[in-house]
Parts: sequence; structure tokens; C-alpha cells
Amino acid sequence: MPAIVTSGEGNLAILAQDITHADYHVINPDVDLETPAAQLTGLTPYSFAAGSLPVIYDNQVPVNLMLGSFGSEVVLLTEAAERSKSMIVGSSENLSAQAIWPLRLKSRWLGKSFS
Repeated sequence: MPAIVTSGEGNLAILAQDITHADYHVINPDVDLETPAAQLTGLTPYSFAAGSLPVIYDNQVPVNLMLGSFGSEVVLLTEAAERSKSMIVGSSENLSAQAIWPLRLKSRWLGKSFS
């Protein structure tokens, strides 16, 4: 199954689309992607989270790698990932998201503190 990238910024969505298509065709030159490899799901934090929910549910994503500037909307994304029984890996510089990750994730949360 090909990687699916969701983004909250248009420039990153276009870049991710080009990169994922190019890399996927290097790996599997005979197979054409049925779904867009990168999708712009929303421009604000909560619209991004709401737009990402169908991607998580409908595409049966086995691993959710959530990296970026997430806030409390990460609760919606982790709930969707847990319901679809997929693994979650997440990181954010936002303190709200950092407080939510250990509460929402069932697996061990690893990190390093820099002083």
C-alpha cells in the first residue's frame, strides 16, 4: 500500500505529491497510484484534523506518523487512529500536544529532554 501524506499547507501538499509519486514509481514502475499520494485536508488546525479523519478511516492506514505543529486537535487524530487499529507515532513542539500524546497512546512514549 502506498504512503498517503496529508498536509495543512498548500506548498507542502504539492511537494509531497511530487515526491511520493516519483518515489513510488521508482519502486513500482508498473503500478499507477489509485488515490492521490498527498492531500491538502485543511488550512486551519481543526479543519486539517477533520479533513484527515476520512483518510485515516477509509484508507485503512496501518501507521500514522504525525509530525508538525499540532495542538489539542491531535486528540481527534489519535482517536481516529486508535479506532482504525493503526500504530501512532507523533511529535510536536506544542506543549498541548506533548501533554496529550502520553495520555492517548497505548504504546510506550519515548523521548529525550534537552536542558
